[in-house]
Amino acid sequence: HRLLSPSPNLEVAAYTDWLLETLRRGRYDATLFFGESTADVLSRHRDRVQALTGCPLPSREIFLAADRKDRVMRLARQIDVPTPATHELERIEEVEDLAGRLEFPVVVKGVYSSGSQQVEVVRERARLREAVQRIAALRQDATLPLPVIQEFIPGRGYGLTALVRRGEPVAVFMHRRMS
Repeated sequence: HRLLSPSPNLEVAAYTDWLLETLRRGRYDATLFFGESTADVLSRHRDRVQALTGCPLPSREIFLAADRKDRVMRLARQIDVPTPATHELERIEEVEDLAGRLEFPVVVKGVYSSGSQQVEVVRERARLREAVQRIAALRQDATLPLPVIQEFIPGRGYGLTALVRRGEPVAVFMHRRMS
């Protein structure tokens, strides 16, 4: 069975209405999500979705703590997990001053995305502002934080995804990035 939905990236309200109506009309054991925009919609409407179907999603507060790169880095530092040096920007104008204090290359990352469009390795000081502006322009909402700038650490990249119930892992998946 295949369904066509509005874009959760471009038509958030229409997608939300479509999803809730689809869940109301059908009988679904669970709702799973595989993208940042969809996860955000489900997080915002978690209680309504969970009233209609199973949806393995924590509270909005916990979701945001895990989904936003700036918040994850702050939490990691609080609990003494080693992290790359990370710089958060309040205003785009701060890039110039920061660029003079950084060792290059650095990594610029959107706070909400894991997609490759919102990550850029910047090798030259003169390109930093351009990279920050490009990634900032991809935000769906201009009130969201500016991208973070991180120390570049060479090596292999790994990712971990886990389904946890009351602090205990139920399912865990780990991958190594190919590029």
